[in-house]
Amino acid sequence: MEFLNVGSGEFIFILLIAILVIGPQRTVQLARQAGQILGRLKGQLAAFQQQFSEEIRSLEEVKAAVSEPMLDINKEARAINREVAAAARGRPLEASPAPGPDTQPAPLQDTPDESV
Repeated sequence: MEFLNVGSGEFIFILLIAILVIGPQRTVQLARQAGQILGRLKGQLAAFQQQFSEEIRSLEEVKAAVSEPMLDINKEARAINREVAAAARGRPLEASPAPGPDTQPAPLQDTPDESV
């Protein structure tokens, strides 16, 4: 039997020291109080574990509710990505710089008509 990393031999040693230091009657009272405290602590621990388990279940429900729409969004994103890639392969993309506020379009030039 091991509780709080205290084996049975260590527990008996602690009990003997307590009887010698405190006395037999006072040791019984302290043991009873320690038992009551440990019982309350055990009850609080059980309540905490139950609350923790409920929160985990709640989070799993939220995860399930969110994961299905996320799968749909991922499918849509992949389909759009495929469409964009197919469109890019169909016609070459021109890498031209975007016009800024200080850039002006190139002026039109008159080309001489050589057919005259």
